[in-house]
Amino acid sequence: MSLATRTVQQLLDDLSARTPTPGGGAVAGLAAAMAASLALMVVRYSIGKKQLAQHEESLRQAEESLKDLRALFVSLADEDAVAYATLSDAMKINADDPTQEERMAGAAFGAMNVPARLLDVSHELLVLLAQLPARTSHRLASDLAIAASLGGVAAEAAIENVLVNASLLAESSHVAEADAITSSSRDACRRAVTLAREIRDACATQADSSS
Repeated sequence: MSLATRTVQQLLDDLSARTPTPGGGAVAGLAAAMAASLALMVVRYSIGKKQLAQHEESLRQAEESLKDLRALFVSLADEDAVAYATLSDAMKINADDPTQEERMAGAAFGAMNVPARLLDVSHELLVLLAQLPARTSHRLASDLAIAASLGGVAAEAAIENVLVNASLLAESSHVAEADAITSSSRDACRRAVTLAREIRDACATQADSSS
């Protein structure tokens, strides 16, 4: 069942259950999806405002981009659950099975790729959010700041899953690729966290100037 079809209570119950999925990867994806949703609300309230008329076109473009990003984040959350289930199955293969090592490495590499993609898209979301403080209603500055915080949290959560799965590839044929993804992901996470802080600062300035 897709995470998008569950009630909030079902999701909370599933997260707290003694089952491997949904887990941290799902939380990372859903945090990013909530960030996009909250930013989408800010944009929709800002569209049609006379004082923001000069930003109407860019706001409508942002609306479409945020809808696409939200759907992608939910999809990545679901993909993470599938990737982890594959990894969990690989971990159960008997050590004397000649296919065990390569199947384990392939599953770990797949489980690493999903959060790496989530991290990249979280950074993309934050790049978009950074354009919004000056273009949206100052009354919703706190909501935009919260969206930025959630985007930063999603990136920080995603890097944890990148690193834990990379550790499983230290002695595999995928080690060079894993190292490259890890390096790129660390850089993307730093940039995402910095952007989230800058957006919050811009929102605080916007709120102060309007009070």
